[in-house]
Amino acid sequence: MQAAKRYLRERNRYILDKPVERRPGARPHLLTLIAEQIRREREMREAMRQHDFEQEQSQQS
Repeated sequence: MQAAKRYLRERNRYILDKPVERRPGARPHLLTLIAEQIRREREMREAMRQHDFEQEQSQQS
């Protein structure tokens, strides 16, 4: 799993940046599933950074 994540990050960055459309009943490719997981993790980290930044701003004022 870690190797697949590293592969996506290093060589197939475009997969991580584009939205994935799934057809009903079609099984997604394994790399697509891993890319979706990486994307969710990235979004969570960004949300946490934004939350921390907003808390710092509110404490300073």
